[in-house]
Amino acid sequence: MDCGFLVTQTVSRLRCLPVCCLFYRGMRLLYTLQKADQYQEILHEVRCFIGHSACSRADLSSIELTKSGLFLLRHLPSARLAVLEFLHKVFDSAVNVYISELEWNREKQDKRAPPFPISEIESMLLTLVKALPAHWSPIISSWAIDLLGHLSSKNAKRRPVASQVSVGINEALQFWVSCPATKTLLDISSECVSSMVNSNPESSVDALLDASVKYSPHFDWVVAHIGSCFPQTIINRVLQCGLRDFHHHGQSARSESPCLPGEAKVASVVGILGHLAGQHSAEIRKAVLTLFEESLTSRDEEKQLAIPFLLHLASMSPLLLDVVASHIVINMSVETINSVAVLFKTSSVLQKQDLKTLLHLVVHLITCVEASAFPLLEFLMKFADETPQKTEVTPIAMETDEIGILPEVQCAGMKIMSALLAELQRMVHTKSSDSSMEVALLKSLQPQINALCMLLSHSSQLRCEWLSALLASLAVHLHEDVAADVLSAIVSHATEDHQLGVFLRVQQEAEMKHANVLRHSCQKIVSSLNDQSLKNLHQLSSWEKENAGVRMSLCAMLSNHVDVLSAELSASTLEHAVCALELLSNADPNAISTACVTLASALCFFFFRLLAQSEVSQKHKRCVMCVSYLTRLCCHRSTKKHILRTLILGSVSEQHRALFGGKCDSVMHSADKGNVSLLEENALQRKRVVFHAGVIGKGLRIEVTAQGIPAAEQTHNRQLLISALSAISSCDGYHDCMETENVMTASPKLSAELAKFLALLVIEMITPDVMYNGIPWPDEEFMKVTIERDLSIKHEFDVNPVLWNIMEFISEGPGAMCYCSVLLRSVLATVIRYVEGSREKSFKSCSQHLRTTSMIIDFMRKGQMIPSPIQHTVELLPHLSPYEVYLLLINLWKYVKENPPVPISRMNVEIMCPPKYLEVIRSILHSHVDSLGHLYPLFTVHKPQPQNISS
Repeated sequence: MDCGFLVTQTVSRLRCLPVCCLFYRGMRLLYTLQKADQYQEILHEVRCFIGHSACSRADLSSIELTKSGLFLLRHLPSARLAVLEFLHKVFDSAVNVYISELEWNREKQDKRAPPFPISEIESMLLTLVKALPAHWSPIISSWAIDLLGHLSSKNAKRRPVASQVSVGINEALQFWVSCPATKTLLDISSECVSSMVNSNPESSVDALLDASVKYSPHFDWVVAHIGSCFPQTIINRVLQCGLRDFHHHGQSARSESPCLPGEAKVASVVGILGHLAGQHSAEIRKAVLTLFEESLTSRDEEKQLAIPFLLHLASMSPLLLDVVASHIVINMSVETINSVAVLFKTSSVLQKQDLKTLLHLVVHLITCVEASAFPLLEFLMKFADETPQKTEVTPIAMETDEIGILPEVQCAGMKIMSALLAELQRMVHTKSSDSSMEVALLKSLQPQINALCMLLSHSSQLRCEWLSALLASLAVHLHEDVAADVLSAIVSHATEDHQLGVFLRVQQEAEMKHANVLRHSCQKIVSSLNDQSLKNLHQLSSWEKENAGVRMSLCAMLSNHVDVLSAELSASTLEHAVCALELLSNADPNAISTACVTLASALCFFFFRLLAQSEVSQKHKRCVMCVSYLTRLCCHRSTKKHILRTLILGSVSEQHRALFGGKCDSVMHSADKGNVSLLEENALQRKRVVFHAGVIGKGLRIEVTAQGIPAAEQTHNRQLLISALSAISSCDGYHDCMETENVMTASPKLSAELAKFLALLVIEMITPDVMYNGIPWPDEEFMKVTIERDLSIKHEFDVNPVLWNIMEFISEGPGAMCYCSVLLRSVLATVIRYVEGSREKSFKSCSQHLRTTSMIIDFMRKGQMIPSPIQHTVELLPHLSPYEVYLLLINLWKYVKENPPVPISRMNVEIMCPPKYLEVIRSILHSHVDSLGHLYPLFTVHKPQPQNISS
């Protein structure tokens, strides 16, 4: 059959249909084709497409019909509009079915297999775009974007859509993306814009914004999503479009009626920028700043309205308010702010604006600022008051030294500050008691209370008045803790009397709403005391005594915080701690008794801090004051024992042992705690004569050395410690700490009970465990069992020499050395083991062991553990050899073993020494009769005296 006849017949049959005219030129092109097979294929697809789509009940979900349309879209350009119109109906029907299912709560179909051939359409269109992007991208992009706007606007009032879309852009985007049809259109649009953004960005953005203007606000979710893919281009064009609309409609009409079309357009701009702010806040800041800077130099009336436009955007969006306040206003230089003043003075379009309304808008925006409230207030006060400050608290980018501020700027700044403070006062005092609404500016200033008070201490008189009113509003508006923070910050930072007077003004206003604000303020003040706050508290207490007009008493409140004040003795500088001690001296004694244990601990550690001073006279004076104050706390027996325990434990702690000549084991504290490979260490020892000299993995053992404190100062510190222990042990009641200058010079009076307590405390502190802590001495052979324990106890005496002074102090108590028997025999056992194997010719050359042995024998003498002849063996030690000393010490050990010590005091009684314990002594005297013969009478046995035993 003739092909021309077929085409003519087909067109004549469908001439009545509107779609036939769209194919007429295509038929003429087909008629000229030379290849019959291609001609027949196209003709077949045309018949199929026209035959099905012309039907009033065409099956839009037919895959064959869709494939025919897509084939014609690609191979028959004249059929492009008809095919796109058909695809428009396909997507419209798919969206309608999807929303209908949601309306009737039907079971949703699988999104992966939709009832319409959406996936085939997407695949073909994306193939066309990727094959010829310059040709197909503008066509398909315009069609897809317009279709998205049509679908969004058409279905905006349907119940499932309205319930989600009306919430916001994010919710609208989530809803439409869940629909397979609209998600496909969105992907196609993004791909088309992506292919055009580099080659033809204006065309792509214009098409997007035209649809936005046509279908706004229902189309905003599309612009927001595509804008997130191309942020810089979209953001700039959206702002320009909003500014153009702002200039066209005018600000005054818009501010009165938020339902006008212009207001809806600005709201769309705000919504789009708000959606993009999550990931593209930097681009938004850059675009807004560029728009502001262009308005200062441009002669275009539209661009000169950028400042009112940005203020209007800020009133509708907290995000844009933060951008305007944080990145534009507070970063303005003097030159920039002067340019703004000149612009408002010379611009005809700005002169038409209602400046009073603009002032109210600015004040309203300032009250809504959150993130940059403090820098913004400092910026306003900087330009409103040209009086120079003493010190800049927060640096602001201003060039006040080079360019002067215009009078118009200062006048406007003062008007803004006055209106702002008046508005804050109105909002604070008109707020209902049950209202949860808070002023954003005051809420955001809560963390900046200290900074405001620091600014108060360095401001002029005018700024002090502004800050005083601001702090009063802050204290009244927020809860009681914030008001207490304000008062405590004023006390901490005020340096002059007129600044401290702000405390009284704020207190008077705050107490009208918060009755217990002073109580909480005192708690906060004493918890962070410093030298300045102590001076201010003293000044406030003086004013309080002169004028009793204040509701609550500051001194009465401070008496309830003795435990907190006591913490300042260890947490602050030494001078501050002395001031805190003087403040405590004025407290009520009943208040001290409730916290005496806490205060005693703080005073004990403060005593060690005083010992660290290098100036002797000041150290002694302050130590006397501290110890005399400690005696005031010894009314209770438990408190006295707690003080003694704290002082003794503190003297041997790592923190304070250096004050008394204590040593730090650098091997234990500075060595690396990492794992050491024994195999690798052994490999390094192959060529050495001494295998593993020192500590494995650490090298030679570092000698234990004392810290760098002069010996004279160490001795003085030990004397002060023993004097303190003696004074506390001897006190028996309440003493005035300011009148007892001789408290540390009194002779010690150690009771038997207190001596036992101290002895057991030292044993608990030194011995590694509770085994072998009994009073009886074992056989000398038992020293082999306790060798590790004995060395541990001896090591404690070596690294803490103050223990010898403490033992000497304890030995003054009746029967105390009997409880310390375990310490004496452990140290003596280490000396016996040393002299047994020593090769020294004279024991005198072993100075350390000689001194240790002498002190042990002296302690045993004071504890009445050995008789008089054995006590005098200490005079023989420097003249004997180590082996002879070994014989004497074994002889002493045997005596104590066979005559166990008893914790009782033998008053005026001489202990009888059996003759068998004198044989070794006399034998040694005989061998040294030429040098020690004059000491022989000391080792004779006297007749026993009747015993008078008293417990």
